[in-house]
Amino acid sequence: MEKNAHVATVLIEEIVGRNQSGVTVDMLEETTGFKRGKVYAVTSRLRQQGRISYVVQGVYGPP
Repeated sequence: MEKNAHVATVLIEEIVGRNQSGVTVDMLEETTGFKRGKVYAVTSRLRQQGRISYVVQGVYGPP
């Protein structure tokens, strides 16, 4: 289970890092195939760690 969480975290962080203009939760869902709840959980964790940031509400970008 921890490995899957790590893979999801790394994948979402890489996608957000590649898109300087930001990505939405819908885009992350479509790209990764993860459910909305998992995307929100991972993005929340990454924001708390300072590894991604909000561009505007619901749009994430590099820190």
